Amino acid sequence: MTRYLLPPLALLLMLVPVSASADAFLEQLAGSWTGKGWARAEPDAAKEAVRCRISNRIQGRTGALFVNGKCATAGKSFKINGQLQSVSGGTAYTGNWTNPNGIGGITVNGKRRGQTVTLSFRTKLPETGEHFSGQISWTVAQSKVTLSTRGTFATSGKSGRLSQISFRKR
Repeated sequence: MTRYLLPPLALLLMLVPVSASADAFLEQLAGSWTGKGWARAEPDAAKEAVRCRISNRIQGRTGALFVNGKCATAGKSFKINGQLQSVSGGTAYTGNWTNPNGIGGITVNGKRRGQTVTLSFRTKLPETGEHFSGQISWTVAQSKVTLSTRGTFATSGKSGRLSQISFRKR
């Protein structure tokens, strides 16, 4: 079950908007963060406690955000790496993330409205071959970042919230 938690968790950790010149929103997200919350493999599965540490670094030349992190559930930890780039003048974003213990690499795309970024993705789960689509939302408010993931499994039709993690700067 933990293996299926990796896709939503990895995406949650990676997805933060970036522009070629750091804007106020991006500046709030740079640095080191710790988070705790819950995740589950499917909408009707039991919630598992999760803890994460991430480090966000902005590359000055391109404005791309690079994320390097680690999360843990009961008895299992895994690394997360990703990159996100601003397109369309800072309202749209595209990027990728990699989780060698989960579904590998994936492309994400989305938009920012106010203090919330919503990114979408589609993939195929390697162990079952099932098609999976999801959305990740990051909301910044009062020195914390809250993120949640929703997903839909094409074959089973199951859909719903898969995770929620609140981060604070270290």
